[in-house]
Amino acid sequence: MDLSPSHLGPRLELKDDFFFVRKTFSSASDIQQALLPPHKNIPESVLDRPLVNFQLNDVLSEVARHYLSRALEASNGNKVEAAKLVGLPSYQTFTNWLSRYGISNSKEGNG
Repeated sequence: MDLSPSHLGPRLELKDDFFFVRKTFSSASDIQQALLPPHKNIPESVLDRPLVNFQLNDVLSEVARHYLSRALEASNGNKVEAAKLVGLPSYQTFTNWLSRYGISNSKEGNG
């Protein structure tokens, strides 16, 4: 194995009709950053919040609103499809969840 500097930087290779980048990592942290994308605008992890003044229902509501809204957006407002995306059994159940968490469907009538 040649460890000269020319082999330490990333390079593009073709193998079995697929391009991939070969890169040498210097630490476990480098590998983690390459494999796991950073969280977008999340100040703290849902799982690592301090327990001082912690309210489980608030966290669960926040998570539910986040995924219900994402499902509506991804399905272009179609409640049947959105329900499938979040694992709910029907669009009626999905609609009940929207109501429970105060989310309006701006594209009403698509599901």
